[in-house]
Amino acid sequence: MFDIYRKDLFNIINTHKQKKLLFFHLLYTISPYAILKLVLITQKTLCYGSFFIFIKFHI
Repeated sequence: MFDIYRKDLFNIINTHKQKKLLFFHLLYTISPYAILKLVLITQKTLCYGSFFIFIKFHI
């Protein structure tokens, strides 16, 4: 009984590890340049958004 339980637990942990590894693999295959570009684009949109709100409320 305990052997079956241990096996199931091991399988669950293994699949979780595989998912984690897949995530990190995808993260590393995406180039750092692409990640940097994405960050810069989001920063720009946030900056422009706050700028327009500033203009809207002060004029």
